[in-house]
Amino acid sequence: MPTLHHLAAPPLSSVVLRNMRIVFLVLLCLVIFLGPQLWVKRIFAQHRIPRDDYPGTGGQLARHLLDRFNLKEVKVETTELGDHYDPITKIVRLRIISMTNPSQPCQLQPMKSVMPYRIRPSINH
Repeated sequence: MPTLHHLAAPPLSSVVLRNMRIVFLVLLCLVIFLGPQLWVKRIFAQHRIPRDDYPGTGGQLARHLLDRFNLKEVKVETTELGDHYDPITKIVRLRIISMTNPSQPCQLQPMKSVMPYRIRPSINH
């Protein structure tokens, strides 16, 4: 039979400690999942300024890299949805600013999404 001591509420310090652990875990998860994304956005914003020392535009670089890696069947076109690669239609889609701007993020970001798909068609067929 439970005694009166067992039915009493837990001490306030243990409730506070448990709540602090939960808050700490939530904050840790936010830092782990959102931290890298915010860092990348900050770095891209710093380098979004057009630069004259890069020859060509993001679209020209995309075409050059596709040709260099023998991916001539992959097309490059503009979109309003954001820079991405569509593996079904084999099209690299770049925002207008990425297609026409010679800044660093516009040139580097689209090709990261294309390169893993170079191997994929040979695996599926």
